Amino acid sequence: RFYFTCYTSTETIPTSLRVARRASLDAPFVLDPTPLGNVIGGPSVSRDELELVSALADMPAMRYGRNDASASFDAGAPIAGFETLQIRTPEISPNDLEIFVAQSTDTATNSGISSATRSGPGAPFGTPNPIVVPTIQTETFGFAAISNDCRSLYYVHIVSTSSPATYSVEVISR
Repeated sequence: RFYFTCYTSTETIPTSLRVARRASLDAPFVLDPTPLGNVIGGPSVSRDELELVSALADMPAMRYGRNDASASFDAGAPIAGFETLQIRTPEISPNDLEIFVAQSTDTATNSGISSATRSGPGAPFGTPNPIVVPTIQTETFGFAAISNDCRSLYYVHIVSTSSPATYSVEVISR
């Protein structure tokens, strides 16, 4: 399954959460006709598909839940402990024990990747700690992606927004 929303980075109203499914890895995705709720920002879904997190820079990071993987997600609530943080693009790790977020490092114009851990799926996350601070401190946006085995973290970020934009990728492995 592939969960997604269509939104702009300045849109502060919830948008429809959609899911596309496929029968096998080589089959095409087929869009479900009914949205699974509304979220703010791009979604990251837990392995059991019962929890979803999303965020936009000017809005609180949100957690949405459901009791059954075929049901719609609830209306959501701010992620406990993240209410005062300016974060973007949260991603739950494949083991559901860590969350990776783009977080302002010193001002609203510079961001890096922070992570927070928790004791188990559904439990609250701890305080995010910076793990990637870009060497170029003029960027405005970044996104973390974690590998399925949780051993490699990819940080894709905009270094310069002048035309054409310049991007960088940093990889951390453990």
